[in-house]
Amino acid sequence: VGQGEGAVLDLEGRSLEVAVEPCEEVVLENEWVNLGWKFKRLKIVHAKFLGTGGVFVPHGRETRGKAVLEHVAMTGDASVWVTFHEGGLVLRNVTCRSTCQIASTGSDRNVKLEISGCRFLNTEEPGVIKGGLRLHHIKEARVTNTQIGGISASFTGGVKLTLEGCRFDGGFYLRQEQKGRIGKTKISRCDFTSEKIVFEGPRGGREKVTLKECHFKGDFTATPDEIVRYRIKAEGVKVVVKSPRPAPLEPADPGKPK
Repeated sequence: VGQGEGAVLDLEGRSLEVAVEPCEEVVLENEWVNLGWKFKRLKIVHAKFLGTGGVFVPHGRETRGKAVLEHVAMTGDASVWVTFHEGGLVLRNVTCRSTCQIASTGSDRNVKLEISGCRFLNTEEPGVIKGGLRLHHIKEARVTNTQIGGISASFTGGVKLTLEGCRFDGGFYLRQEQKGRIGKTKISRCDFTSEKIVFEGPRGGREKVTLKECHFKGDFTATPDEIVRYRIKAEGVKVVVKSPRPAPLEPADPGKPK
């Protein structure tokens, strides 16, 4: 259904697969895929979103189903902005330059998220900072080998969060208000180039989060205790840095959508 300058495809009670051969690419210009209350399955492979558009759930609504985006480039203001009641999302080799938000109606909901090999980058507009990734109340999220720039990487609520082999170029924020959860966070082999690294646990919390084999921009001779004291802000949680790496995993790669 065309609406305004673009088109909106409402996915309600059915499945959609958009896929071509690896040497080809589907181009979607100013087109939106609206995940209805209960869709079955969405799969988009080898595609490029131009201008506005992307995959979304309207504000104030939620969806149930499973979606997969693989080898997808989003340029301009195209993004993923969804809220799940049940189901989950898989993002593999997705590049985006606008802020992406993936949320759940509650961390007790059966919602799982897998992000691998993705790049959430700053916009190409001169002098403008936007973009990044926000995860809210996802029961189980695993983010690996992913670069997150733009404004920030923000992780709020949730039950089980794993971050492995990632690079954080914008601000890093991890917040958890409920007791017994932030201690389940696993962070390893990540590069923190941002000046803002913030951990917030429940008031009076005593749980521990360990950052293993991570790299922190700045003085490579700093001890783990000095990194915690001068580079990390922590409230309601104890942050421990173990075996910090003196160099990042790989050289900086600004990356551009194909």
